[in-house]
Amino acid sequence: MDKFYIFLSIMFLFLNCAGTQRQEIRLSLILSDSEETINKALSTLENGIEFAEVVRKYSSGPNIRGGGDVGYININDIQPFLREEALRLKIGNYSGIIIRGNEYYILLKTDERMMKVPINWQKIFLTSVLAVISFFILMLIIKSVKYHIHIRKYSIVLPDGSDLTVYSDVELSKESAKHYYSQGARIVVFEYCISIIFMTFKRPSNGYFIPPHESTLSKAIPYILISLFLGWWGFPWGPIYTLSALFTNLTGGKKILE
Repeated sequence: MDKFYIFLSIMFLFLNCAGTQRQEIRLSLILSDSEETINKALSTLENGIEFAEVVRKYSSGPNIRGGGDVGYININDIQPFLREEALRLKIGNYSGIIIRGNEYYILLKTDERMMKVPINWQKIFLTSVLAVISFFILMLIIKSVKYHIHIRKYSIVLPDGSDLTVYSDVELSKESAKHYYSQGARIVVFEYCISIIFMTFKRPSNGYFIPPHESTLSKAIPYILISLFLGWWGFPWGPIYTLSALFTNLTGGKKILE
């Protein structure tokens, strides 16, 4: 099932980034901020005068010398109030007067085409990196949730005489604990940071029993997320405590016993 989801993710990635087609329209336009001028321009066009000549006489828009030609434009890049009229026009036809605030437009559609968009390898690479990172984080979150749902709690006495609640997915007794410690197991605590306007608190978590050679990252995820979302914005200690907590959690937590 996991392979199936990975396959779907890869297919979505390539369908999203692979070459597609886009519609482009070539337009010329007459632009004026005077209602009287634009009416004269339309009347002149209706009398059979060439569009380019009318542009040179009445337009204040772009490329007057080129007959108002603005070249090929992706339809998605055309202003919405012009797009509908541009799509409606047939090649060689001009529009009526289009009003937008204090501006008046007349469009001439000279050509349209479908252009193939090449595969964007840079987008594929960046999307792949983000997808892998997101998938990795999601798997860690799921693993962490499952761990905390099924976890067992133990109470141990630390060398200073204080009690510590310890989460462990293996049974802990004095004999088994000594055996695990001899093989490299340890008990660690993580840190989390919470800010409330001008107050910032950094607190330790309960203890976690970490078997030999096992990573702590999935167990640290809740405290990393709490600090990232709730810790950094407090002033002035929020960023400082958040970075400190993140460093502690990402480097394996703070060892209490080993």
